[in-house]
Amino acid sequence: MLEFAFIGLAVVAVSVLLLTLAKNKKQTKLMKLQNQEIEKRVKELEQRNDELQKNNQEKVQLVSLVSHDLKGPFNRIFALTQLLN
Repeated sequence: MLEFAFIGLAVVAVSVLLLTLAKNKKQTKLMKLQNQEIEKRVKELEQRNDELQKNNQEKVQLVSLVSHDLKGPFNRIFALTQLLN
C-alpha cells in the first residue's frame, strides 16, 4: 500500500515537472522572439540615429556657410554706419 502511495507521489511529481518544463519551454521561445524583436528595433534605432547625426552635421555646415557668407555684407553695412556717424 505504501508502495502505491510512493508511485502515485512520483507520478504527480513527474507530471508537475513535465508541466513546468513545458511552461519554461514556452517562456524561452517567447523570450527568444522578444529578443529578436528588440534586436531588430535596436538596429532600426541605430540606423535612424546615424541618419539624424548626418542631418545634424549637414545643418551645422549649412549654418556655418550662411553665417560666413553674411558676415561680409553685414560688416560693410556696419562700417558704413560708423562712417555716417
